[in-house]
Amino acid sequence: MDLILKYLNSLKTDGLKPSTIKHARITLNKFNNCIDGRSLLEIDRDDIDTFIIALSETCNQKTTKGHVDRLNLFYEYLEEELEIIDRNPVKRKAKKMSKGNNHTDRPKRTFEEVNKFVHGITNLKDQAMTVLLLKTLIRNSEFRALELNDFDPDRGYLNVDKHMDKVTGEVLQGRKNGNVTTIPLDNETVRILKRYLRTRPNVNSDVLFISNMDKHMSEHLPLRTIKGWANKLNFDSGNGKYSKIITPHWLRAFGTMEMEKRKMNHSVVQYIRGDVPVSTMDGYSRSVLHPDDIKEDYENHIFKFDL
Repeated sequence: MDLILKYLNSLKTDGLKPSTIKHARITLNKFNNCIDGRSLLEIDRDDIDTFIIALSETCNQKTTKGHVDRLNLFYEYLEEELEIIDRNPVKRKAKKMSKGNNHTDRPKRTFEEVNKFVHGITNLKDQAMTVLLLKTLIRNSEFRALELNDFDPDRGYLNVDKHMDKVTGEVLQGRKNGNVTTIPLDNETVRILKRYLRTRPNVNSDVLFISNMDKHMSEHLPLRTIKGWANKLNFDSGNGKYSKIITPHWLRAFGTMEMEKRKMNHSVVQYIRGDVPVSTMDGYSRSVLHPDDIKEDYENHIFKFDL
């Protein structure tokens, strides 16, 4: 039984507007992708939290709440109309969000705590992913689009010139905001990536970090991976609040802060992040940055994990 199709058909027969049905379909497809094809009848509150975390990285508070409300109506339908589940797993979270309890405070961590977290990740692939996100400040969609030939170990660079569409999963040219960036890598990051590549399955795929199906990772796989290690190593808040959990976006924010703290040139940090210049002065500074100067400043200030 295709539960999503059955629900959408019920909305049609109830006379709801096409736009309402369209938005319900988008929400349910997003959630289905988030749980990677697992049964819609076997999800729990942790899955709802993971979904909300993913939404909060790309959507504002109002849009996130809209998705949760639509998911709540779907599970209400499964519970009350079809009677195939005993409990609506979304109801409690939707109720809390309606009361305005969905704040988005980020965890506060020291470099020493992050260093301990990175060292605690024993899976080479997951550790390489975490270090790369911290040291290159790339977005989740850009990370998932990386290919083997984007990594230049001899020169110590990572080419970031594409990203993955969050809806279709299609690889699109340019970074999320259209920029193309050649990010310098320090010796430690090169060494960690080489170590990971020695364990990477020898499959017919150009993707740098492959999924278990030897394809591009889904939008939510990096999130679940980081969250899983944070839970295991007691690195998250420990109180179950979705806004307190460590995410790829949090790693990007922490890495940015740490680079700034270590006095890396602000224009270099902006360049690495792929930010659009926010002022005329930023634009002028960016335009005269030489690749050799970027790499030198980066290597002189980038933090190390001694891996």
